[in-house]
Amino acid sequence: MRPTIEYWFDFSCPFAYLGSAVVEEMAARVNAKLLLKPMLLGGIFRALAVPQNLAASVGVSKARHNLNDMHRYARLWDLPFVMPANHPIRTVNALRAVLAAGEPYNTLMHAFFRAYWVDSVDVSSDENIARILTEKGYDATAILAKSQTREVKSHLRQLTDTALSKGVFGAPGIFVDGELYWGQDRIKAVESYLSGKELENTYTDKLQTPIEFYFDYSSPFAYLAFHRLRRFFGDAVIFRPMFLGGVWKAVNPRAFSASDNPAKYNYMGHDFRRQAAAAGVQQTWPSVFPARTALPLRVTLQANSDRGLIESIFEAYWLHGKDISLPETMKEICDIRNLDGKALVEKAQSDCAKKRLREVTQIAIDRGVFGAPTVIVSRDKDESSLYWGNDRLWMAARAARGDSRVF
Repeated sequence: MRPTIEYWFDFSCPFAYLGSAVVEEMAARVNAKLLLKPMLLGGIFRALAVPQNLAASVGVSKARHNLNDMHRYARLWDLPFVMPANHPIRTVNALRAVLAAGEPYNTLMHAFFRAYWVDSVDVSSDENIARILTEKGYDATAILAKSQTREVKSHLRQLTDTALSKGVFGAPGIFVDGELYWGQDRIKAVESYLSGKELENTYTDKLQTPIEFYFDYSSPFAYLAFHRLRRFFGDAVIFRPMFLGGVWKAVNPRAFSASDNPAKYNYMGHDFRRQAAAAGVQQTWPSVFPARTALPLRVTLQANSDRGLIESIFEAYWLHGKDISLPETMKEICDIRNLDGKALVEKAQSDCAKKRLREVTQIAIDRGVFGAPTVIVSRDKDESSLYWGNDRLWMAARAARGDSRVF
């Protein structure tokens, strides 16, 4: 049976714009039926008590990374992209116009996305909506009149409510076989699932520069990323332990997090397990979460960020569910690695070790790190790029090999 892909979008989301430019070709490659699904993202946010201007609530460092990420994808996919000065723009009337015009939605979807994200057109204006409709061969007067009817308004509300009921919390939301994939960066995962083919590259050539890997044992995605580092970077990795709780507190203590949004929080846990399965990384969600990681991080620093010890600590927590905050657990892990566990733990509990963890965490913050895992690729001491997440390792690997599109 031919598979079906649902693509839920709103013109106000830059990532939905980027994804819209490639999702049709992806669906064609895997012989899937593509259903385009307009929804009102503002309605989703209101229902979930999410700030309407979410970008303004994530902190300066994350906002900077997200903007860089948009531009990297745009360059990689050869797409024009301009961030409008008046973003976010009200899109409800444009979405209603698309529904009033009827299916197929693709022509108007692309037209409104281009107007918003390339030409910086105010798509809340009836005049601009009419011009776009006319340019695409529609009767603008008739469509605008129909778009304000109770039927069309109800249709958009119903679509938005359906998206909510399916677990959508942001755009683009992509569904295959009842599974939600969130973001334009999951289009490759959807294609891999439907084609049955591994689409990520394995890099065997040497890096042009070593990379720095910032991590905390409390992050499940840092655990996944650690196990995939050699595939992307070989042994050219500099390990940078940091205290993630300290980072979060410093970069934006009032930031809206996934835990504030149950739909997103549930999705992230599911996505972690899905990414782990795709990467062939064994994991067991620990009974105590989040972990208290100050002690294991300080032990790691005392052991000069030994790679084998880092692996053992990650696996003790994320595979075997051990409480790595306990001194006896850390002693046991060190001893198994033929390290002097008693001495390392004693040193890690000193004021000097505590100060050092604070210092390296502050260095991470100063460099723009806001979460884990983070990879920093440096061309020289004055030029570097930051990549957040297990799902950006491939991008960092390209940058480290000289691909300027994603640097």
